Amino acid sequence: MPFLHLMLVDPAAYPSTRPMGKLADLAHASRLGDIAVTTNATDRSFAELLAALERFAPRVLLDPPPERPEL
Repeated sequence: MPFLHLMLVDPAAYPSTRPMGKLADLAHASRLGDIAVTTNATDRSFAELLAALERFAPRVLLDPPPERPEL
């Protein structure tokens, strides 16, 4: 089952109040994403999810972030 992993621009603006949400910092640091979305238990396909994202998300959010320089 595929997941769409989203990275929040400002994850600190959306602190989790749930125990599992406390793992969000670890997921963000490992670049897994802050939010995982799947089409499991829906009547839609993963391809439709991606198509909706491409249609409705601002282009600037769909482009990969620039590489960070190594320190």
